[in-house]
Amino acid sequence: MASNERGCYLIARRDAEGADVLVLRFPDGQTALPVFGLEEEAGMFLWLETAGEGWRVAEVSEADLVALLRGSCASVRWIVRPFAGGAGRAPSTVDREVFLRALLEERSRRGAGAGSGHLPRGFAMEGEDSW
Repeated sequence: MASNERGCYLIARRDAEGADVLVLRFPDGQTALPVFGLEEEAGMFLWLETAGEGWRVAEVSEADLVALLRGSCASVRWIVRPFAGGAGRAPSTVDREVFLRALLEERSRRGAGAGSGHLPRGFAMEGEDSW
């Protein structure tokens, strides 16, 4: 990851068919990608939600997150930041397009570019899992 690049964390798993990131599915059918600022937050979420076997915390660069949101997670409607509101508060939920636009603007200000086009390290993201 470049020095001007911030990492973030997703919940992911790898199996015989490839790799998936955890995508939440709400009762109304809308989907959300949980994105974490700290590895510990992602680990706590994974532990609390007991997503099942094979899921783990995966660090991705902002460039890789952009590529993911434009690629296999293009149909995701929301970005959820489960611990962004602080302890005891509701998770922060942001429209995918608003989140992507803000991320690209921040990367542009830092001179990081729009995205590498590469997928998250170690993953060939194909499809998504609902929970």
